[in-house]
Amino acid sequence: MSRKVAIIGAAGTLGACSAFTLAFEGVCDELVLIPHRRENLVKLYQIDLQSALVGINDTKIRVGSKEDIAEADVVLVCAGPPWRQITSRMEWLNDALPVTEEVAETLRRYCTKGVVINQTNPVEPTTWALRRLSGLPRKRILGYSYNDTLRFRGLVGQHLGYSSTKVGGFVVGEHGSHQVLLFSTVKIDGKPFPVEQKTRAEILAEIPKIVPRLETLGQGRMVGWTCSVGALAQIRAILDDTGEVFPCSVVLDGEYNRRNISATVPVRLGRAGVQEFMAMNLEPGEQEKVESCFDYLASTVETLLEPRYPASRFATASV
Repeated sequence: MSRKVAIIGAAGTLGACSAFTLAFEGVCDELVLIPHRRENLVKLYQIDLQSALVGINDTKIRVGSKEDIAEADVVLVCAGPPWRQITSRMEWLNDALPVTEEVAETLRRYCTKGVVINQTNPVEPTTWALRRLSGLPRKRILGYSYNDTLRFRGLVGQHLGYSSTKVGGFVVGEHGSHQVLLFSTVKIDGKPFPVEQKTRAEILAEIPKIVPRLETLGQGRMVGWTCSVGALAQIRAILDDTGEVFPCSVVLDGEYNRRNISATVPVRLGRAGVQEFMAMNLEPGEQEKVESCFDYLASTVETLLEPRYPASRFATASV
């Protein structure tokens, strides 16, 4: 069965890095690059990438249009507003919403079967808006927040003296300052590993430094390769129907006793998107942080409802 992936917003850092990673790894048979802007740059990428794959694999790469997502198995949304310096991803919300509205209309009209992975920051509210405005089933729209978990695992490995390939663990909640590091999920070589409080405090102190460290470099972009490698892992799980567990931002409808928010939670992924929401067996302190994060995300949704998104504007959404 032919496997098709489409990238909306292929000209930017996220789109370009993802296009190369997906093409080089040969994860799909057809890769469609859809410009959000800078169409000629996307055409250049297509020519360059197709030449780069000679002798490596036979992935077909082409520049396409919105209509091309109709038969895509996965749609990777990398479109976003122009970069500007921030201290928190949530500062991008008002900039990102017009782009999200445009993408939602494209999904509503053309996305007939594919699973959507949304990388537009801030991920939680834009994923919520994509679902509500597109009307697609919520289990087919995933917000990408895997970078937090990758960084967490890297920090755990550094502080404990283990290779990152041996480390497991998850970050949930928000792809932002309200993220919750689940030290209770840390594993080394697949076995639970207790992390002492001193080490936890040292790791937690590193998290607020991540975005400012990137921003102070002043290069007009954020990370691209981390997102592309993480998206590759999730797209493989979807296309191969593996049921592998990833942290994804998904609109909740009763799970974890919450509704009408998009939050990062552990889910099994397969061809239809979310196969299963996984239970979170949390320590008391972790539970309190997760609930506080969910409250924060609910308050963010409240700011979007009226007058910007009155109920009459919402497409009919299926579960």
